[in-house]
Amino acid sequence: MTELLTVAEVAQRLNVSECWVRRNRRQLGAIYVGRSVRFPQAVIEKLCTSSNPQFIVPVAERSLKPNQSGYQPREENMLQRNRYQRGSVFLYRGKKVKVWYGVWRIDSIGADGQLRRRQHNQRLGSIQELPTKAAAREALRALMRANTRPKAEMTLCELLEQFKQVQVPTMKESSSDYTLRKLQVPIANFGSVPISQIGRREIGSFLVKQAELYSRNTLRGFRSALSSLLGWAVECEWLTKNPCIGLKLPRNCGGRRVQRRVLTPDEVFAIVRGLHEPYATLVLFLYITGVRIGEAIAVRHEDLTDNGLHVRRRIYEGKVDEVKTERSERVLPIPQALLTRLHGLSLSGWIFQASNGQPLNPKNAMNRHVLKVARELKIVEKNVPGKATLNWHSFRHSFTVNQRRAGTHPKVLSALLGHSKVQLAMDVYDHVNIEELRQPLDQMLRSVMKSELTA
Repeated sequence: MTELLTVAEVAQRLNVSECWVRRNRRQLGAIYVGRSVRFPQAVIEKLCTSSNPQFIVPVAERSLKPNQSGYQPREENMLQRNRYQRGSVFLYRGKKVKVWYGVWRIDSIGADGQLRRRQHNQRLGSIQELPTKAAAREALRALMRANTRPKAEMTLCELLEQFKQVQVPTMKESSSDYTLRKLQVPIANFGSVPISQIGRREIGSFLVKQAELYSRNTLRGFRSALSSLLGWAVECEWLTKNPCIGLKLPRNCGGRRVQRRVLTPDEVFAIVRGLHEPYATLVLFLYITGVRIGEAIAVRHEDLTDNGLHVRRRIYEGKVDEVKTERSERVLPIPQALLTRLHGLSLSGWIFQASNGQPLNPKNAMNRHVLKVARELKIVEKNVPGKATLNWHSFRHSFTVNQRRAGTHPKVLSALLGHSKVQLAMDVYDHVNIEELRQPLDQMLRSVMKSELTA
């Protein structure tokens, strides 16, 4: 005679709850002995060892229906379990008003990514709004349907730790460094706040407070870093919406606003004459080609061909890395005079190399050589608030402005700069001076005067 197992024994063998066994008793071949439910041991043994999709013991107590769609269960800590609950309602008899309350269990996600369930009570309405128990149950069902997604109970600091482990390894080093650096101030302000409680009002208040200390550009960095962090939480379904999207910055900001110095050809030529090699050719190379400083110091002899320069790598914080974007890898037709000058700097290896044979350190080259000559020539002044500063990016801005004034098509200019978007060169790198503003006004005046003279 076949040995029969109880509900508790089946639950222990299948590593599921007794409630789950009772729900799926028909699929498990239940046999009724009086009012008791028993299960054939042979069927349960087959279920424990079978690879048939019909007998898959699902993760998180899923149904035992045949796996017709080829579903593969995910890890339990990332899976929202099926719910089999109706909740309950009770009437709280206050001194003045009787109020219906609903009780049910909700899912939440902890800092370790594990799903947890806890009991939740919520007010449904007064006896005047819900006169019957059936109306209260219907209100509870509607509330439960609207709260099916698990809420994240992790704080912003805990989210950041998850972000470092999972998302940072997928980012470029320069992007991850910038994001983590800009997150330091937000984390210091509300790092202990649960992410479910961080909305547009909280982030907006934070930006308004920081506007007294930082410039608009720095505030934009705070917003961008928070958007990356909370946007990743949305992708993980820990948040329903990224509160940083469409959030405006305060109009009045403190801090020091960085002004880019647009150099004229005469100023660049004067700086080149005051420098020795390889710094003189480096400045000339940046001004003529508009490449980024990290791309320039990463140029090797094998990158120079008869067709020009193949930009295929960059150096960031002393480490060789791939270029910023796919469009950044490009071939530039270098003028022959500049090409000859580049070949004459070194016999092999890096074009712009230090005395030890390693690539130049851009910070040292700017502070010890280029800025020193620029200040001697009175092109820039030292530590003067409100005055434009000179850095390596100034040569890229100068290249863009001069090309635009020369009538270069934006599509061609974008390809030269290695931008992923054509409009980026016009929005970020272009500058307009007073003479360019004066020209259309003078033209309008001449047209009016001409009309007056002919009248």
